[in-house]
Amino acid sequence: MTTYLTSIITQQHHGTTSGIVDGSSNKTTFDQLIEESQNISKWSQAYLPDYARVGIFMSSKKCSLKCITSAILANHIYVPLDFEAPLNRNKSIIQTCALHGLWVEIQMYNNLSSELPKHTHYKYHDYYLIVFTEVKNIEIPKNVAYILNTSGSTGTPKGVMVTHSNVRSFIEWAHTKLELSSHDIIASIAPFHFDLSVFDLFITFKNRTSLILFDTTQTKNPRLLAQQLAHQRVTVLYATPTLLRLLLHHGKIDRYDFSALRYVIFAGEIFPIEDLKRLKQLWSQATFFNWYGPTETNVCTYYQLPNSFEERTTPFPIGKACIDNTIKITQDNELLVSGASVFAGYINAPIKTQQVFSIDENGQSWYHTGDLVRIDKNKDMVFVGRKDRMVKRNGYRIELDEIEYWMHQLEQVGQCAVVEMKSSKQVEIVCFYTTLNSIDNDSIRAYLIKNLSLYMLPNHFIKLESIPLTANHKVDYQALKIFYNTHGK
Repeated sequence: MTTYLTSIITQQHHGTTSGIVDGSSNKTTFDQLIEESQNISKWSQAYLPDYARVGIFMSSKKCSLKCITSAILANHIYVPLDFEAPLNRNKSIIQTCALHGLWVEIQMYNNLSSELPKHTHYKYHDYYLIVFTEVKNIEIPKNVAYILNTSGSTGTPKGVMVTHSNVRSFIEWAHTKLELSSHDIIASIAPFHFDLSVFDLFITFKNRTSLILFDTTQTKNPRLLAQQLAHQRVTVLYATPTLLRLLLHHGKIDRYDFSALRYVIFAGEIFPIEDLKRLKQLWSQATFFNWYGPTETNVCTYYQLPNSFEERTTPFPIGKACIDNTIKITQDNELLVSGASVFAGYINAPIKTQQVFSIDENGQSWYHTGDLVRIDKNKDMVFVGRKDRMVKRNGYRIELDEIEYWMHQLEQVGQCAVVEMKSSKQVEIVCFYTTLNSIDNDSIRAYLIKNLSLYMLPNHFIKLESIPLTANHKVDYQALKIFYNTHGK
């Protein structure tokens, strides 16, 4: 069966010299990538069933890309895992997504094998294909392309099932919005388990642009990242405001030549206006976009920034719908999304899926984002905040309830409450707690590191004698915010 992603991966582009460049500046042409991926695909089909769910657990982005591409060519569903996340979290994803297989580097497998569910493993060059021998039989749509796992309030990540039709809707829209060619060079900064990577990967295949793979060593070093972005003559940069601000403040970007940069796209959180002004001054030739959309919808609204905005004092809006008639706002200002870009549901979680959808009087299905917006004088949508307890920090979605869940697993902790504290430039997460037995902040932090991804860790831990409650005996989060503002850290 030829899917949308299969078609754009295998399409012929004669005469192009573009390809994939890894962190060592080694280049792989598209023909080489496709040939290697086809070989992996044919080999893996002997061990995996049709429409298998296949995890990708690798530290190398280039190896991950080969396995992702091979999964697509085999009509398998790829599930990228965060190799830096705690093992407990990844084991939860393996179980929730009922993975049939898992690609892993040999040296990583030696540390993992005893912790994984019952399996056999088969060697393919420098990788192992782990085949799980006891896989729960679950029904999912056969047109699912990949599953991305986001933070969940019960301590278990939510697996967002994204279909080929969903990807087609987003990539074809982006293709019409940006004038790209095989001469463009795209920076792959986001890890593959983060939804920003979807644009990097598939707009590259669509246009046969070059793709520069940046690993975590580079993305965590602003100076090195800035130097490489300039050296590689990157023309399209898609990143979170947090990363762009790190480049601005610590990358010494004024020392490098960024004249090749054509598009700067940011998403995932609000970009403080003063930093955005400074960045635009340094990269004045580039066109800037603010894109918005949760993992469940890909990008569903956009805003193109003006060439000059020196007088502006507030952050830019998230703009208008990418596709007409796919956005509406409820009476309580929640943003709802419908149409081809909306995901197929959460894997193995029909109740959670049902809770985030509603059907209108015309029988049309709408996804409830939980984001609150208002309409400004130009009829653009402006992000106001979250309806629930999910926050965005550094571009990552974080359920505060998930942090509380793991805090409550500590036998020394009595009560706990986690709040989001906003300032003009950043979002901080503060964890308040009471104790039953002696425990210090360092011990709590060490425990959470074993159960949560690093991007989810609270900035501050504050011990209290008691947690304030409202009249109906619920945690008084507002009182805690007032306390923090009054007493500080």
